[in-house]
Amino acid sequence: MRLSLCVQMRGRAVCTGILPPMTERSRPRLLAWAAVLLALFVVLAVTGFVAVAMGLLISSLVSSEDQAASFIPLALIPQLLFGGAIVAVAEMSGAMQQLSKLVFSRWSFADIGAAIDMGGRIRDSTAEIPSRYPPEFFELPLWRGIGILVIFLLGFLGITYAILQLNRREG
Repeated sequence: MRLSLCVQMRGRAVCTGILPPMTERSRPRLLAWAAVLLALFVVLAVTGFVAVAMGLLISSLVSSEDQAASFIPLALIPQLLFGGAIVAVAEMSGAMQQLSKLVFSRWSFADIGAAIDMGGRIRDSTAEIPSRYPPEFFELPLWRGIGILVIFLLGFLGITYAILQLNRREG
């Protein structure tokens, strides 16, 4: 069996092979990649839900769209700075490393790295330029990282619910 991609170009079907024919030897590798892709999908989906919940929290705190637009950079800049992608957590000072534990993007970044075995790739690397990330950063168990992201999700939704209830009582 050969998987192929066909597209319609100028009234004619043009097909190209994407994957070589499936053999018994290639099946375990394909299944391993399917597991990696599933893990990436789950981590990214949960991260997306957390980001939406953070947006709902911001919306519940403000009374107009203009105020919400003003608060968005205040919420996103810490995600960028403390997430570990721009400045490696290992390069941060001790206090900043502790602060980085309070942003969900750090846990998402570490979980994505764990899903693709980035720790093993860093450890096995023979590159002349050393990695800014220690392999341990990406060795968070996948279930633990997803659990931390779910805690962020429930926290954001719980705080949003409480704020909406307070606003409802006040009028």
